[in-house]
Amino acid sequence: MGLTQKILLFTSALVVALVGITLAFTTAQADRLARATIDEGLHDTRDILQACHKAALELYERKGIIPSADRTRELITRWERIG
Repeated sequence: MGLTQKILLFTSALVVALVGITLAFTTAQADRLARATIDEGLHDTRDILQACHKAALELYERKGIIPSADRTRELITRWERIG
């Protein structure tokens, strides 16, 4: 094998190694970013759902559809006294 072929083989091996390392690094970075984005989205969604739930409960309490939390506690206390 001549010197030119050795240089070509070494250069090819070096390029393949650099591409492999770059691919592994970018895959790890993308995975980390994706997980962080998903976690953030789930957290935001949970906050929005809790706010909607709270708003709906307040609306139902104001409309008299369900008793307020204080009224519910009062009814439970009365029931426990009777029982």
